[in-house]
Parts: sequence; C-alpha cells; structure tokens
Amino acid sequence: MDDKKYNILVTHNPRYMDTYMKTKADMIVSGHFHGCMLRLPFIGGVMSTQVDFFPEYDGGIYRKNGKTIIV
Repeated sequence: MDDKKYNILVTHNPRYMDTYMKTKADMIVSGHFHGCMLRLPFIGGVMSTQVDFFPEYDGGIYRKNGKTIIV
C-alpha cells in the first residue's frame, strides 16, 4: 500500500477485522452476511451466519484507530 495515497481494502468477511486493522488501509469495506444477520431493533446484530453472537461489526459505518470501516 502506498502511504502517499488513500488505500481501500475490500474484504469478504468482517470476522477478521482485527487482522485487517493491522494493514495500512485507510478504509476497509467488508460484507459476507448475505442478508442473514439476525438483528433486533435498538440492539443491532444478535447472531451472524457463522453463529457469532453479538458480532462487533454487524452492519454500518465504524471509525476505529483512524480507519473507516464499512460493513
């Protein structure tokens, strides 16, 4: 990745976000859930397709450590 340019990392699975955060990417775009995220109003994601309960990145825009994450 070029430090002089804005770098976007497009990934398949947000489950590995800790690994993606170690890259020099400025923005990380991820998906994978294929519309199968069990969500409840006011709570958000309860269970993902991989049977992860209350996943941290269940959908939306997040900002962490100077990076933008879109799931």
